[in-house]
Amino acid sequence: MITARKFLLLGTASLLSVFVLAGTGLAAETPVPLAISYAFDEEDKTLHAQFRNEGTAAITVLSDIELYKEGVKVGQKFEDNVVIAPGAVKEFSMTAPADLPQGNYRFAVAGFGPGWSQLYQWIDSAAAFTVGQAAGPKLSIVDNGQTWVSVRSSGADARVLVDLELYDSQGRRVMQKFFDRETIRQGETKTYHLGPAFLSPGNDPYVFKVGMFQPGWNGLISWHDRVEEFSIAH
Repeated sequence: MITARKFLLLGTASLLSVFVLAGTGLAAETPVPLAISYAFDEEDKTLHAQFRNEGTAAITVLSDIELYKEGVKVGQKFEDNVVIAPGAVKEFSMTAPADLPQGNYRFAVAGFGPGWSQLYQWIDSAAAFTVGQAAGPKLSIVDNGQTWVSVRSSGADARVLVDLELYDSQGRRVMQKFFDRETIRQGETKTYHLGPAFLSPGNDPYVFKVGMFQPGWNGLISWHDRVEEFSIAH
């Protein structure tokens, strides 16, 4: 059952600055001004996606949301011939079936040309969840600044890699720092800093992004694509 809910912006990707959360990312040879934002509702296992036209002319797309269990596609929802006016946003969503068997699942979201004619953008792991297994730790961002973040663990102790990244207005990664094999105890909050940033005003606004992975980059736990956006004083 598809349920409409308020969209909460947690991730953004654009072909003007293509970024893939995990796995394999594919993009068209000729970029289109399509930005895909997405959020995951853990309560009913729904992926919400927003397609924004950042150009000056209308574009026509096919929206595609797919559900995978350990690499095998088990569900899909797409809508073809969607016209998006300049600056406009179209919303799409897919809810995972309530009777899924035990296992690890992930949602992928993509934008194509009409009739699957051309791949515009593919986000391989927009959200991940587990069915039928004991609940593990839940990691959440409880505070942040322009280049620092505070992470809290609830439910259980967490062993995690915390990845901090900074991107300029052209989508180029200008800084990265990660902390591998971090232990965050249940109920504990830890703060991580990207470090001193020597940034040029000509390349702003900058976007601060945070990812949490299994130790050694062995699987995405969560990705926060726009923790903070800021400009440098001219």
